[in-house]
Amino acid sequence: MKSILLIYLFTTFTLLANYYDSDIDGVEDKYDQCDNTPFDELVDEFGCSKDNTQGNLVFTVGTDIGIDTFDKKDTTYNFALDYTINDWSMGISNSSYLFNETNDKRSNKIGDMYSYIGYEITRDHFSTLFSLGAKIAIADVTVGTGENDYYISTQIEYLFAQSDIKYFANLAYTFTGDTSSILYKDIFSYNIGLGYYLSERYYTSIYYENSQSIYQDSENYQALVWANHYNYEDNYFIEFDYIRALDKLSYRHMFSFKIGVSF
Repeated sequence: MKSILLIYLFTTFTLLANYYDSDIDGVEDKYDQCDNTPFDELVDEFGCSKDNTQGNLVFTVGTDIGIDTFDKKDTTYNFALDYTINDWSMGISNSSYLFNETNDKRSNKIGDMYSYIGYEITRDHFSTLFSLGAKIAIADVTVGTGENDYYISTQIEYLFAQSDIKYFANLAYTFTGDTSSILYKDIFSYNIGLGYYLSERYYTSIYYENSQSIYQDSENYQALVWANHYNYEDNYFIEFDYIRALDKLSYRHMFSFKIGVSF
């Protein structure tokens, strides 16, 4: 009996030790034909997203709440519509701001509209995303600049994978356009952190984020982020983030909640 148990344990350990699933999609690396498949996408027996040639449409709505003190709280309501097909992605988004300037004074502002188109190149654990975006100025000048703008962004990501834990690093450089009244800076940003799959449906991560400001002589944005993504059904998901700002200009605490559906 002990010999059978030892043989069983040895065989199990050997199989596990030689099993690698870097993108954790349920398909072993040596059979996986599509590396770094997003964990919230269904895959086929080859590890590739199902119906990829038909594209994937994702719609999300949510709210962000920024808090400094109990009498200073601002809320943002936002939506985003994103579409991906093969290595291409595109989308639009908008925000509506609810400012609580004091306990008895509130104001509502509509934010600018944003659109983008991107192309991603993936090689092993590296992925590079090139994006071209535009800001369509529909916001009040107290919220936005009142003028259209554009950006070109290059984002490079290296993903370290080890069992259910993922270590990641992300670099991005954004070329911003200037307006007739404002001279913007280009933006360099990065984040580094780790993520863990608590289950097949629940992924959580924590990372440090640093981003330059578009405004001259302004402090960098810095924050610690705790992000959570849960698929409660195949096509529906919930996202919850807590952001603890480390710079002096941002809200000290930010809570973000989103619900989404993919088609």
